[in-house]
Amino acid sequence: EAIKALIKQGASVTATAIYFPLQGMLAAAAGADYLAPYCNRMEQNGIDFGRAIGQIRRMIDRDGYSARILAASFKNAGQVVQAIDCGAHAVTAQPDLLKSVLNSALVTDAVATFNAHNALVRGQE
Repeated sequence: EAIKALIKQGASVTATAIYFPLQGMLAAAAGADYLAPYCNRMEQNGIDFGRAIGQIRRMIDRDGYSARILAASFKNAGQVVQAIDCGAHAVTAQPDLLKSVLNSALVTDAVATFNAHNALVRGQE
């Protein structure tokens, strides 16, 4: 009822705290613009968030709803990748979580090696 009332007033609606596929399906049917499953919280409570996102995404695609899945509540980069892989249209994540992927030892070592190699090549020219 709240989603429909807000939409009548011209508001964009994000249905938050989605834990179960049926919640997402009902919110999409009511006209919500975005559905926000809380991935880490789902995982902590024994709910397979990837499966739930996949089920919601298939329903959106099959029935032609305009709702988009905006996955949220992540504790690690693997959860972000899984949410996207399972059908989330977008994610919202803490900047520090995203920076941690770019600043991992593997990445910083590879960049240092690349830079050292380029310096050697430039020195030989």
